[in-house]
Amino acid sequence: VARANRAIKKRQTKVHARLRKEKKLTPEEAFQFANKLWAGNLTVKQNRPEAVRWYRFAASGGNAVAQYLMGELHILGTEVSTDSEKAVRYFRAAANQGHVPAQFRLGRLYAEGGHVKTNLIEAYAWLCQAARNKHEKAAEMKFELAVEMHPADVRKGKALARKYASGK
Repeated sequence: VARANRAIKKRQTKVHARLRKEKKLTPEEAFQFANKLWAGNLTVKQNRPEAVRWYRFAASGGNAVAQYLMGELHILGTEVSTDSEKAVRYFRAAANQGHVPAQFRLGRLYAEGGHVKTNLIEAYAWLCQAARNKHEKAAEMKFELAVEMHPADVRKGKALARKYASGK
């Protein structure tokens, strides 16, 4: 059984490498394939390192959910190195495409600090984006943050949110 599993894994790895090299999958297909590899099922053996490669491929192709997931993986250090800068780049790429959880995550990161330098104006701007897109927790957090901020900083945050919303 172990020998058969090694043979299957070796064959899968060769197929995955060839598909990546030939770029035969769209970013959406790559994302779906990565999900199967991450979880494993009857037809695909679980292989998280390979799943990360496919998530990265999907993210580089513009898949916002894959970008968000890569950000989370880099924050948590799951199957990749912990890297806050990469995480923020992935979250921004997803957020700029309107991915609401990424917008909220950026708002929280900038509000709470820890992984990134605290920046309440940036936090307020991203929370405005997420709240505008009907994220309830973002609306609450935005209100709480505004109470702590200087009114001039709130205005700056609103202006930055309008800039983000316009795509500039």
